[in-house]
Amino acid sequence: MTLTAKQQKAIARAPEKQRRAMAAAFAAQRANKPGPVARPKKQPRQRARPMRAHGVMDPMHPAPVPSLQSAGNALPHTSLVSTDFTVGTTNSTVLVVGNVGNAATVGCLFEVQPNGDVLAAQLLHIPTVAAADAAGGPSAGRAMKCSVSVVNCSNALKRGGRVTYINSSQRLPAPTGSGPTGNWGFGGIIGGIKSSPYRRRIMGDTLAKPLQLVTYPADSSTYERYSPWRGSLTANEFMAHTLGASAVNPISDAVAVHQRPMSVVAYVFDPAADQQDYSVTIRASYYTRWPLTSVPGQSMKPTPTAPPGLINNIVDEAEALAHDLVPVGEGAAAATYGPRVAGALGSAARSAFNMLRAGGGAIAGAAEGIALEAGPMLPLLL
Repeated sequence: MTLTAKQQKAIARAPEKQRRAMAAAFAAQRANKPGPVARPKKQPRQRARPMRAHGVMDPMHPAPVPSLQSAGNALPHTSLVSTDFTVGTTNSTVLVVGNVGNAATVGCLFEVQPNGDVLAAQLLHIPTVAAADAAGGPSAGRAMKCSVSVVNCSNALKRGGRVTYINSSQRLPAPTGSGPTGNWGFGGIIGGIKSSPYRRRIMGDTLAKPLQLVTYPADSSTYERYSPWRGSLTANEFMAHTLGASAVNPISDAVAVHQRPMSVVAYVFDPAADQQDYSVTIRASYYTRWPLTSVPGQSMKPTPTAPPGLINNIVDEAEALAHDLVPVGEGAAAATYGPRVAGALGSAARSAFNMLRAGGGAIAGAAEGIALEAGPMLPLLL
C-alpha cells in the first residue's frame, strides 16, 4: 500500500530500528486497521489507606466533628472557662467535668472534708453561652467536644501532693446526703474513683506544665441529638448529668432528662504537706442553634458529614488516648497523637478540608488548633 509523502518523510527521518514499525503502523492507518499497540507498563498496586483525622476531638482542633448524616443547619461554637483553686493540708478537692450538650455548665469544684462531707462547691460555666434561650442564648444545642487542662502553679520547692484522675464513659458513684445545703457525702465517689481499674495516679509536680484530658462520646444517640438550651445549671442539676442517683438523694428527679453525651472526667487532689495552687481550664465545643432573627441564627451552616469509617476512627482514637495526659499548646495534640496512631488521611483529606470550610471559621478561639495529619503534616488553608 502506497504511503503518503508526509509518512515517507517521517519514516526517513526516524532511526533505522524504528522504521519498520512506523511503516507497519502507517500502512495499518491507510488500510483503516488498528496498528500494533504497545503494552502498557504495569502499575504498582495501590494499597488502600485507612481514613484518619488525628486529634479532631480536641476542642483546640479547628475542624468540627462531622455527623454520619445530614442534620440541618447549626453554628459550631468553642469557648473556655478558667479558674484558680487551692488544695490545702487537710481537705481534698474533687473536680468533675463533663459536656452535657445543652448547657454552659461544664464543671464543678468540690472541697471535701476528711469525713467525706462537701464543704463548698464552685460551678464552672462557659460564659459565651451561659444565658438560657429566653435570655438571649441559643435555642438548642448538642455536645461536640470537651477537654480539661490542669497546671500546678505552686512554688517548685513546695510542689507535690497526690492526684488521681479518671476519664470514664460511666457515671460516677452516687453521693449521699441532700445536696449543698445538706452536705453531700463524697466519700463513696472518691473511693470509687481511686479503686477503678481505669484511674491513673500521678504526683502534683507532674502538672508543673499544663496537661489536658480529652473526652469522647459516651452515648451516640444522645451525642447526635439536639435538646432545648438551658443556659447555666445548678449544682444539683449538673451532678444529675454526671453522678448516679440513689434512694437517699434521687437527684435524677430534679430535671426531666439527664443526658450524658460525653465521658466524665474527675480529678481527686489529696491534701499535701504544703498548700498547692492550681489552675484549671475547661474547653467545650457545641453545635448550637439560634433564633431565626439573631445574628448567630443567620450565620448557621449545614452540619458537615463524613463516611462512617472516618467518624469511627476519630472516636476510636479519642477513646484509646482517653487516659493520656496531653501537653497543651499549638500542635501539641497532633504531635502526641501522630506517632502513636498509624495510617494517614489518604482520600479523606479532601473530606476533612471540606469540613473545615463548612465550619466557616465559626469556631471561636480555635486559631491555635491542630492540623489534620497524613504522614507529614498537611497545611489546611481556609
